[in-house]
Amino acid sequence: MESELEQHLAKLNKQQLLLLVELLVVRNAHLSAEIEALLSTLLFEDEEFNADKLTLHRSLPQQLSPPLATALYQEQIEGFMARLQQGVMPQLLFDELCQILQQAEALADQYEYRQALELFALTLDARLGLDHTILTALFDRALDEFMPVLDMLLSEASSLIMPHPDAEATPLLPEDLRQLWLQRIFSLWLKRIDAHQAEEHLPEMLLEMAWHEDVPLLQYLLQQELQSSASYAHSNIVDFSHQSRTRILEKFLKELPAL
Repeated sequence: MESELEQHLAKLNKQQLLLLVELLVVRNAHLSAEIEALLSTLLFEDEEFNADKLTLHRSLPQQLSPPLATALYQEQIEGFMARLQQGVMPQLLFDELCQILQQAEALADQYEYRQALELFALTLDARLGLDHTILTALFDRALDEFMPVLDMLLSEASSLIMPHPDAEATPLLPEDLRQLWLQRIFSLWLKRIDAHQAEEHLPEMLLEMAWHEDVPLLQYLLQQELQSSASYAHSNIVDFSHQSRTRILEKFLKELPAL
């Protein structure tokens, strides 16, 4: 139900709204910068945002700053939403995100796989928690640019065996972390499917990094999604995108190695 203030605002014409904003700024000068930032954000969101128009600016390896603590990168990423709402342009946020992922790439080149994967994990977890159109497109564009690096990292870390003098050799990416990464990639794949994006590389990544003991996890994840689809299918409404999603998941289930 609309408040009394909303009802009054709805009755104002354009000139009256402009006068109202001017009076607010005159009487409350400190609101001027905040109003400008909010207007900038609202105007930008009204335009059709195209992440393909974002420009990737790669730094040379020697131009990269020394890597920061993971918590600082996390704080930086978590602040993107607030900064976007304050009027910071998406291109600047995209540049910062790509700098973080390029730092991960540089760490991978130095065989610092664990640190590199931590930065990718921060980025992916942030992406999976997003429901903001512009930030979602921004993160997806950045991840697409650096997905080959993550693919190589996960493939290497899943197969690389680390020797220990006083213990048995163990994989660089132990089973619990490997399965956590499988769930991340699977969740990202679902979001891409739901956004009607043809995505063949992510399921290939899942198959490449999965060990034999990971197959039951992938089967479980797929069956859970298919069960949800089956309950939705009982609706009288025909949803072709939902049917396509089901076919994609069923196809991948058949491609899993036999136990």
